Parts: sequence; C-alpha cells; structure tokens
Amino acid sequence: MRQLPIIFLFALCSTVAFSQSEVSLEVSTDSLNQKVYKIKVYPNPVEYSFILETDIDLISKENVVLEIYDANGRLAKRQENINQPINIIERGDLPGGFYSYLVKTENIPVHTGKILIAPAK
Repeated sequence: MRQLPIIFLFALCSTVAFSQSEVSLEVSTDSLNQKVYKIKVYPNPVEYSFILETDIDLISKENVVLEIYDANGRLAKRQENINQPINIIERGDLPGGFYSYLVKTENIPVHTGKILIAPAK
C-alpha cells in the first residue's frame, strides 16, 4: 500500500474523524480527475463592478454559475449564465466587506476565491 504525506491526504479528505485510538479519513479521488479552468476576477477590491474572465473550455459548459457568500457563509448573490469569456458582474446592493465566491458548472465547483467589496460611496 502506498503511503501519502498526511497534508496531501487532508487536502483530499471529505470527512475526518478522530478518536483516542484511531484516525479515520474518507478520501475521494473525484477531485484528482477534475479539469482545472483558468479564471480571473478583477479589480479586487471591487468598487462598482468586477470582471469574471473565464476559460473558453468553461463557457462551453452549460449552466455556469457564480455564487458570492458573505463572511458568515450566507449566499449574498447568485448569477447564472456566465457564458462569455469576459463577464461584467455588478456589485448591486452588496455592502462593503470580504466575500468568498464560487464558480460552478453542472453543480460541480470549478473555482473559488475571495474578493473585497469597497464600502459604498
């Protein structure tokens, strides 16, 4: 049996359970087979809008979605049909603060990141 470094295993884990005598890891190899897409988000910090630049392979997929989550993990904004190489995303009514974003297609996450929304002027 091949032994992997502990840090590598934690990166692949979907479940980790500890007890006094053993450690149990549930490892999924699905993430090893997932394609990596080139995605850029700029400017960061965001004042009024930002650009989500996507890989041409990603926009050929159906139902590409951007989800933006606030610091408490609540969904703050969702935009569907991200289907252009360059997409302008309006800030809308998002208050200033730190946010995490998730780009997914066919309900599978393909990219995550963080953005800072500047305080409204």
